[in-house]
Parts: sequence; structure tokens; C-alpha cells
Amino acid sequence: MRGTDHVSPTCLTAGAVVEKGDDMSAEDERIAIVSMAHREPGVGPPGFDSALFGIDAADLDAARRVSLELAWEVLERGGLDPLSAREGRTGAYGCAAAELAGAFRLGGPAIVVGTAHTPLVAVHVAARALRDDECDLAIAGGATETDGASMLLLERLADARRHGHPVLAVIVAGAVGSTVERANDAALRAAGLEQSEVDTLADLRSLTQDHRGLVGVSAPPGVHLVLEPVEAPCEVSTAVELPDTPLLLSAANRAGLRAQVLRLLDHLEADQDACLTDVAYSLATSRAALPLRISVVGDRREVLDGLTAIAASELDVTRAAPVPATFFCTGEAPPAFGRELHAEFPVFAEAFDEISGEFDALLEQPLRDVVFAVDEPAAPYERAATFAVEVALHRLAEHWGLPVRRVDGRGIGEISAAYCAGELSLADACARVLATEPEVAAASRLDLGPLAVLTTMPEIPFGTAPGTARVALLHPDEPEARSLVTGFAQLHDRGVELDWAEFFSVTGARRVDLPTYPFQHVTVPSRPERELWRGVPESGTWLVITAADGADEPLTGAVRDALARDGAVVRSMEAGPWNREQFAEHLRAALGDEAPDGVLAMAGVETDLLVLAMGDAEIDARLWRLAPALRVNSGGVRRGPRAGFCHRGRR
Repeated sequence: MRGTDHVSPTCLTAGAVVEKGDDMSAEDERIAIVSMAHREPGVGPPGFDSALFGIDAADLDAARRVSLELAWEVLERGGLDPLSAREGRTGAYGCAAAELAGAFRLGGPAIVVGTAHTPLVAVHVAARALRDDECDLAIAGGATETDGASMLLLERLADARRHGHPVLAVIVAGAVGSTVERANDAALRAAGLEQSEVDTLADLRSLTQDHRGLVGVSAPPGVHLVLEPVEAPCEVSTAVELPDTPLLLSAANRAGLRAQVLRLLDHLEADQDACLTDVAYSLATSRAALPLRISVVGDRREVLDGLTAIAASELDVTRAAPVPATFFCTGEAPPAFGRELHAEFPVFAEAFDEISGEFDALLEQPLRDVVFAVDEPAAPYERAATFAVEVALHRLAEHWGLPVRRVDGRGIGEISAAYCAGELSLADACARVLATEPEVAAASRLDLGPLAVLTTMPEIPFGTAPGTARVALLHPDEPEARSLVTGFAQLHDRGVELDWAEFFSVTGARRVDLPTYPFQHVTVPSRPERELWRGVPESGTWLVITAADGADEPLTGAVRDALARDGAVVRSMEAGPWNREQFAEHLRAALGDEAPDGVLAMAGVETDLLVLAMGDAEIDARLWRLAPALRVNSGGVRRGPRAGFCHRGRR
């Protein structure tokens, strides 16, 4: 009973896991434990970070709430941005597999493991799925009543090594049996080991670097894994210490952002030897870019001072939103004519040299020799250098993944923009730059909606629409490199996504351990059995999904009528015996180009599968099911759609 990408969550018991040949042996591909997180029973603040996960805490029991937070932690500890888990084949195995798959929009199997020993059974099932190539990463674990909760991130050992992920230990073999003794014997036999060759561990956290370990449970049914320790490499950072290091921080709300700043500040003050470039790289590439963002740029002392100031401030930040970028070439002479950028950024230097070579055939002296040596070059050299810097900045921005929607400019900048947009050849562009002084373009207004206007210099010769962010890459009173890095950090703060891995690629930076996300727990409200949800939208487009047996047909009709009376446009769909892929396809067909404001699942619809299918179909709407208290009476459904909906937990 193993999952595939398109199989609904299946409840596995310990007995269901045991099948002929299901033991993992030492001859199979080895599975790496990339990271782990644990929560002791009764330890830590109660509640749940609803702002981070976008899920009402009242819709989840305690085991599922803690499983979601531990899953976020193991992804971060493994060097992975939790929001990027949706991009590959990541599976979820444990008591909260369906919730994990829905919250993280995972693309791999989601297998619900419901046994008394969920974490170990889930790890066993996940390791087998990795060996069978059903997924590339696996989040496995869960909660038990007595031992708290444990979550592991698993990956094939060869893949973990190739991706540079940490490896805490290797799963050599495993077995599940009807008794403790049978599971123990089967695991050792699969590993090709004797009992005397392994140490019996209390739990996964007891593994040391010196001995193999046998971890299991002391109650039937038995679950045993044979683990082999991996010696942690003694790594010394070889990263280039940047004088202008960008530290990027984000959170789901202000409380989380402040806590994030304080955690990082404590970490840097406690570890004086931590390489700031490694820290910055790890923040940028292994942490999620959440809606509230802030950044600090500088050397170590400046960064510590900046974090301290932020922690003491009111955190006047606005929610970042993905926006397109316009690159505007102002045509103004840059302060150092690119000499500092040329020395620090190879991509900029390559573009600048290419353009300089074209100008060298048209000027009396080589362009670089002149503008890098004097502060006020003659007019032709100044115009040529301005063009070269603007084009090289655009090239560098593209290299760092800036999603440019439009390139514009004025004066010399008009020629720069035309060349960057592919409207002029380099030879034609250089000739125009050295011709008569171009006329300055008349001021215009960008009324394209909210966007990020990235300029080569601070002056913008036009107004901009409300919500537009203006970011200058160069300032006359700042060193070029500092100004450039600060500009790109500000773009991050405003919601523009960049390829920060590429930014750090020339530094030799490596991933290092950092504090994990500071969950901001809110009290989970108790909800009486007959309490009715009060937040249902009364209008918009609703998709009502009924079960194939039509058992609730009178109630379904009454619900449709109630929604329609409140002004909703109601679409209907009958769920069939579909797998995940088929369900998603039928959802797309039922809605066409419409984006629903709500999805309502009637009794009998498999909501766990529906959550996954909605993610696949990119339906970003709340999913509701009927509360058990709702019934048809002589007056039909109680007034309006508010009277009987229970939020299922999506978004």
C-alpha cells in the first residue's frame, strides 16, 4: 500500500505496512536523514501560527498543528526554503500527511500513517518510497501521546550529497513486525548484522558518531530501524567576506519579523567566528521569502548595529507583493563611472569591457583608461561611460534574475534602453552615443499600476502610479558596490524575486545552520460541536461539489438556493471515483477561467484528496464542508450560507 503522485491519502496500519519483501536491507540504496526536529510532550507554548500557514488553528488537532511546525523546521534545517518544497516530488508520511501536502502544496505522495508509533512507521514507509523512486524528498514523522512529536527530512544519500544537504545519519535497514522481537530480528537480518554489533537507542536523537544504532519501540507492533552514523565534516568557510553583505529577513507578521531579527542578532553575537557571507547566503537561499520583509547591508559591525536598531524600532514595513520591474536608464553620469563595480562584479566587468571595446575604435584613447583614471572626463568619454554603465547594470540585473517587464530611459538612457531591448545593434548604439548630444526626452508618467522602478541613478523624470516602488542602484554620495547591493536588497523588501543563489555564486558561500523560524502562537479557540462558522463570504463564485451517491440531494439543493439568494454565482460538480490528477482536471473543467471565492464539499466528498487536487489546479480559495449540525428542516436551510459551514483548512 504505497502512494504515488496521484493516489489519495491512505490510512496505513502497522499490519498493512508488512508485506512480503518489504523489509529494507543493506543492499538497497541508502537513505539519508537530512534533518530532524522534535517536540517534547507539553513543552513549548500552546497554540499555532495561523498567520504563517494560513490555516485556522481550530480546524486542526494538536498533533497536526505540531506536525506542520516541525515540517517547516526540518525543511529549514535541511537547507531548503519551505515554500520551494512544492516545486519537486516531496512526499509526506505521517498522521498529518494530508495537511502537510495541502499546506506546502507538495507534489509527491501523501500517505497518512495512523498507528500508535507514527513517527517510526512513517520513516520506514518514507524510506521505502524513496528507494522505489516514488518521491525525491520525504517529510516523515508525527506525534504520539507519550513521546511527543518527531519529524525527519529524508533523501536518497547520493542525492543529498549532490545537493549539498546535511546528512545526520543513514538508514541501513528497517522492519515492521507483529512483535518487538520479530521486528528486531528482521531489521538486523536485513542489515546483515548481529545484535552485538549495534547499540540499542532510546530514540533517534541518541545516535552518536561512534556506533551503529538500532532504534525501535518496546511495545507491539514492533518497528525497528538500523541507523549508521555519519561523521560530520569539519568545514572551514572559504567564502569571500563581502564589505557589503545583504542580510534578508522576512516573516508572516510583525511579531514574527521582530523575533526573527532578535534570533539572528543573538546568533551572530554568540558566534563571533560565523562567516557573514555564509550567514547571508543561508538566509537568502534556505529561508522562505514571506510577506513582511526587511534587510540590512554592511560589514559585520554595521549589520549588528542595523539589526539592533530594527529590533528597537516600530518595524514600519509594508507587505511585499510580487510586482513587475521597469528598468529606467536616467542618462546621468555615474559617480565613479563603474570602476568599483568593474572590480567587484565579473558579469558587470564583462559587459562593460565588451562595450568599451566597441568605443575604443571610435575614440582617441581607450575608454577604460580615461574614465577609470580621471573624475571629470571629456564629454564624449562621459557619454560613452554612462552608456556602458547603464547597459552593464542591466546585464547584471538580468543575471541576478530580475524580472524586467520594460526598459525605458531619457537622454543617453534612451539609447541604453533601446540597445537593452534589442532595438539597436551595439555598433549603432555606440555611434549614436558619440554623435551630437541627444535631446533629453520629455517627462512622462508611468501609469502601469504598482511596479518596481529600478533606476540607474536617483532622479526619475516622471511621476509614478500609486504603489510604485522607486529604487536607485547608484547614488552620487555612496560607494558604487554598497549602493548597488542596497538597491537589490530593497527590491527584495518590496516583493521583487531575485536569484540570490546566483548573487552569492562567486563568493564561495556555503549553507550554515541558522535559527529556525520563530513561530508566533495564537491561542487555539475551542469550538463547540454545534458552533457555526461566521466568516463565509456571501457572494462571489462558489463551486459546490457533491458525492456520486447523491445521498444529500435535498440538502444540496437547499444550499445552492441559500447561496444564490445571497448573490452568489453557483457552479456544481459531482465527484467521481478519481485519483488526485483526475480530480484536479475536473476542477479546472468545472471552473474554466473563473477563480472561485469558495469551494463547498458536501457530505461524502473526500476532502483530504480535494485539498491536494485544489493545490494542483491552483485554486486559491477557501475549502468548506458542511458542519454535522446542519440539517434540512421544514423551513429549508437556516438563513444564508453562514448557518452551516465549517472551514476545512485550505488557505
